[in-house]
Amino acid sequence: MGLAQKLSTLKDRAEDQGQALNTKEKTKNALLLPFFQMLGYDPFNVREVEPGPTVELGNGVSEAVDFAVNIDGAPAMLFQCERATAGREAFEKATLLQRLDTLEATVVGLTNGFSYWFYTEVAAMGGTNLLPFLKLDLFEYESQQVTDLKRLTKANFDAEEILSLAFERQHTHLLQNYFAEQQQNPDEHFVRFLAAQIHEGGVSDDVLGRLQPVVQSFLEDVQVDRETSLPDQDLNGSSASLSEADLQTEEWSTDEKEQPQSTDDNTSTDGSAEPHDAAPQERSEEDEKASDENAPDEEAQPESPENGDLEQETNIGKELARKVIGD
Repeated sequence: MGLAQKLSTLKDRAEDQGQALNTKEKTKNALLLPFFQMLGYDPFNVREVEPGPTVELGNGVSEAVDFAVNIDGAPAMLFQCERATAGREAFEKATLLQRLDTLEATVVGLTNGFSYWFYTEVAAMGGTNLLPFLKLDLFEYESQQVTDLKRLTKANFDAEEILSLAFERQHTHLLQNYFAEQQQNPDEHFVRFLAAQIHEGGVSDDVLGRLQPVVQSFLEDVQVDRETSLPDQDLNGSSASLSEADLQTEEWSTDEKEQPQSTDDNTSTDGSAEPHDAAPQERSEEDEKASDENAPDEEAQPESPENGDLEQETNIGKELARKVIGD
């Protein structure tokens, strides 16, 4: 059984028992221990999956964590777990995230059994906004997340590869956040950088001031997802939310099926279908002319969204230059 199939099985378990997991201990037993087993670790071997170890956080400070996953006798991952019904506020004071650079373990995982967030010391590069390199929701995940999760399995765990992935994801998230901030209020450094790309020579303060609202207006049309250290909504995954998603999918499928099917049948002017074997009626010259005039002009059809997006992306400099220089 592959990892994707095991995840599906764990999701079914979470859906079946979710409402009963109102304590940490129940959540750990019902979901977190099977999660370790899914990754190839033995949850019944306390040397490999160690419950309640104390970890050093530096400066003489230590703290007990829920689990340490050990590889070759050394901690590879540390986990803190909350009850399945806990919301995001339960993780806001996680001490481990404040001492990531002092930990011997490569990965820190936070979970409520339904959702999982994985951090490394690389997250500290984001300052106060600590971003996970991997987020996984049992009720909604993509194939790329399953691929990333394989890196944490016992058979594939490689600290250097995980840190490399975390570095890439961390800086991608930081860039996303930076551009999201610029969309709201582009700062002088960003506007001056863009001005240097489309102007020859120096850029006067007058041009810079006129360019700032142009940049802001342009960036409002660019789609940028802002990443946060914790989820934007409560983590109360439940069978109800999953059923609602399934229902929406079924409604979409039903709507699609109800779309009228195109046919080759002739239709009369009053809307009634004519039989296939009906003899074609002769059309007057005036009727043909009127039909030609009412026919849609193929060349006037709007561009597809894909072509429009591509043209927008490839004309960023031209658009900015036109608005500023052309004034």
